[in-house]
Amino acid sequence: MKQLFSNSDCQNMDSDAAKIVCRFKEFRQKGLFIDCIFTSWNKPEVKAHRIILSKNSTLLKHYFETTPYNPSNIKLNIPFNTPDHSFSKIVNFFYNNTIELTNDNVIILLAHSIIYGIKHLEKIIMDLISDSINKTSSVNFFKQVISFTISADSYSKFPDLAQNYDRFIRQLDFLAKYVAENYVDDELYEVFSCVNPRLLSMILKHSSIPDSKKVKIINDFVANLELTTNDMTYLTDTIHWENPDSYTYLVKNSCEWLLPKVSRKLYSIIITNRRISANAFQHKIDSISDIDPSNSDNKQAQGTTENQPPSRKLQNWFPFAWLTVVWDSQGKTCTPEVELSEFIGTLGGLVKFFNPVNYLLLESFASTPIHPKIFSAAYIFEDSKNYFLSNCEHNYIGFKMRLPCFKLSSIIVTFDNRERGKPMTSNTKLMYNSLGKMKLLISDSNNKTKFPNPVLPGVPFECKQIPVLFICVIPDTAGDGNIKCLRVSRLKSYGTFDVD
Repeated sequence: MKQLFSNSDCQNMDSDAAKIVCRFKEFRQKGLFIDCIFTSWNKPEVKAHRIILSKNSTLLKHYFETTPYNPSNIKLNIPFNTPDHSFSKIVNFFYNNTIELTNDNVIILLAHSIIYGIKHLEKIIMDLISDSINKTSSVNFFKQVISFTISADSYSKFPDLAQNYDRFIRQLDFLAKYVAENYVDDELYEVFSCVNPRLLSMILKHSSIPDSKKVKIINDFVANLELTTNDMTYLTDTIHWENPDSYTYLVKNSCEWLLPKVSRKLYSIIITNRRISANAFQHKIDSISDIDPSNSDNKQAQGTTENQPPSRKLQNWFPFAWLTVVWDSQGKTCTPEVELSEFIGTLGGLVKFFNPVNYLLLESFASTPIHPKIFSAAYIFEDSKNYFLSNCEHNYIGFKMRLPCFKLSSIIVTFDNRERGKPMTSNTKLMYNSLGKMKLLISDSNNKTKFPNPVLPGVPFECKQIPVLFICVIPDTAGDGNIKCLRVSRLKSYGTFDVD
């Protein structure tokens, strides 16, 4: 986008007015009747006439009307400028009636037009931006916004400046909406370097992603920033904190950007709920004796008798599961049900996931995979694109738990019944056949089961014995060019940890 904008106001002026403007242009070129000189650190001076400035800028007109004129002191700090000294271009526009607009300066010049109150320039720039907005330009426009600031001294000398700057930012709401609609989920991280806290808040308010995700995005954004109270206010107002579950956002995120008046109420809920779960855990612990029944000295010391129930040892994973419940802050009072591989693979959500098979916490066994590394049976415990795949005569997969204290209640298996291969010849395409029916086998001495229920994708079923084994039943009508195979992409085991 490159456009040379001509001020139509000049064309509409009568001949006498046009002559006056042209005369002041000559006066400026010759340095005559200069009654205002704008200065800025490390920038050339900008000389002008108050009458021309007042005619084009409502901000400067109001300043000149309320500030006594002192002929001996006509120098004035530039109220608002940018590193490229765009203020000089604006003043030149007042005299020459033309200005060059490009993608690299259009937002900066829009800021000048709104902050200085140049209505005719603001309108043409807004129309131009609307016509040129796309995914790339929208980010570039935001970069221009954060390239400049306004000094506190300017705010004090020009009372209208703060209000005009706020209107400029609000005018960019259509850009924020465009970015929110075209940068989804993790793509929003791409705009971090192009926005400030207020602009990010504007974008997230238009985004359809859930508040829990927005909180994480804000948390990552402010990681290395020093926030003002205004910044915290904008970010706090982004989230619907009236949601009853909003306190959970603070459990998983530091939220140091949250205003204290909001965070105090949420932390109070967290503390209350944690106390409820901690008391329930304490009650559970109190009901368990930590005395080893095999130790006769301990028996005698505690006055136990042969008729008393045996004492029970506390397994490590049992209190650990309860600690995660306390940390979760939902006020639960029952022994928590967990997904086995996810729980032990993240230490209850404290670390990044590791495959429990690699640490001998779970053991998988299966028919020979097509490739031992690419289609390993260990992949069934990961939420990834990897999966187990076997095409033996008898396909099966199973797992054992090395945690005797875990009581299995249900399993969810995710199957993918098709695996497309590359053509073996130009005339024959290799395609794996549908699995057919899957059946659960609970292993016993005869490797048989009393519960031969069909297993459907995503459907849990009851299971209380281990190890667990899945076999593939292939229809006899498998056609030519098809391979009998078993493919399992995920296996989730749900249950609870007991004390022993």
